[in-house]
Amino acid sequence: MSLAEQQVLDFEKNLRKVIAALQTLIIKNAKSGYLFSLKADERIRFAPDIYNSLIQALNESGYYPLVSDLINQDKELIAEIVSIRGAAKLPTAFSKTSREVLDAFRSMEYNQFRLIGEDFANTLAQELTQFVLTGVDETVFIDTIRSKLESGLQRYATTYAMTSRAKFAQQVQDEAAKNYDGELYWEYTGPVDDRMRDACIDGMDKQYFTDFERSMFEAATAEERAWNCRHIFQQITKEDYEVSTNGT
Repeated sequence: MSLAEQQVLDFEKNLRKVIAALQTLIIKNAKSGYLFSLKADERIRFAPDIYNSLIQALNESGYYPLVSDLINQDKELIAEIVSIRGAAKLPTAFSKTSREVLDAFRSMEYNQFRLIGEDFANTLAQELTQFVLTGVDETVFIDTIRSKLESGLQRYATTYAMTSRAKFAQQVQDEAAKNYDGELYWEYTGPVDDRMRDACIDGMDKQYFTDFERSMFEAATAEERAWNCRHIFQQITKEDYEVSTNGT
């Protein structure tokens, strides 16, 4: 298992704890404030504050610290890739521009996770506002919270964690390759299991690519590999490419 995969598994495990804490906070806030404890005309006064209360619950549940912890592990991912490149006799030297690109990617990661949280809060706030206006059975309310957490926040945050790990690892490889003096050759790497998509099966079957072949493959499979793809192109030397493809 690669470091990126382990990071996603750890994130998913800890996210489940955050989801449980978040559900508890949302239900507690609703019962003590805007939903069950007030008369209908009094509840309406709380409707404009529901979104903010959900954002506060996200903070208190540990969602944002969990995201920050994942992104801070980017340095470990870089170190692993540098080590792999060294073993393959590929030098790694990042230019100032490349370092800025990687820093920008990390900021983009955090912002995307933030948007996932805000989108969840907005979607749930709309539903809770309707409950405030019309009333709702407590069992229906709790089931709705659980469903929105699982199908919304948990699903999308996990998907993005998996996607962003692979994309960041690819970005590191690509930035390192920019300073490589010579032709570029690639090996398509990643897990082989029953979760693979057709495009990734094709990529793993071919396995070794010239730079042009990689460009053609990416153009043809961009949509299929946009989300949840766990595979990347790892640079190899010309000598390794020739041995792997020709046996010479």
